[in-house]
Amino acid sequence: MPVSVMGTKIISHRGRTSKNSKDNSLQAVSDAIDLGVD
Repeated sequence: MPVSVMGTKIISHRGRTSKNSKDNSLQAVSDAIDLGVD
């Protein structure tokens, strides 16, 4: 059930993005991975 895990990570990234701009890069990577999974 990777979809549930990815959804949870996205939410976590959004919360962290507010604290550190560095997480924006991680979020971009997550998006790329998500596309790869699809």
